[in-house]
Amino acid sequence: MSHFLNTQKCLNFSLFKYASIILFILLGSNLLGTESNTKGEKLLNSLIEIIFSKPNEALKLGFEILELPTDEVHDSIRAFAMVEVGFILERQGLPAQALSFYLQGLDLLTEIGMCPISGYLLIDIGNVYYNQKQYDLASDKYNEAIKVFFNYD
Repeated sequence: MSHFLNTQKCLNFSLFKYASIILFILLGSNLLGTESNTKGEKLLNSLIEIIFSKPNEALKLGFEILELPTDEVHDSIRAFAMVEVGFILERQGLPAQALSFYLQGLDLLTEIGMCPISGYLLIDIGNVYYNQKQYDLASDKYNEAIKVFFNYD
């Protein structure tokens, strides 16, 4: 059991790194002089700006992104929205719902070839399983994350 506690403590920084990656991707386009040009990108930028200060409004933005037609939102934006909705739901004490969105986001990230980013998400999924005392599933996700990191370092 103490192995899992140490693993979780070491991996709790994943949320910060994951959020940093998302912000880097989104803000990077602005640094290059390009504006967010789709409704989905604009909504995701707004969601990220208020995710901690106004989580209920951020959740509504996340659902709005997920309801957009495919021509108005890129798959990567849809995947990030799923993950952010999962994050908000987890913070609101709804781990089963959070896990559903995390897993959907993971599937989409994998499908579109964004596997390096999925390592951090696998840690978050492992943390949800860990907090639900599903230690074998948590361990599986942590091990999957390690594989992702070693394949993309």
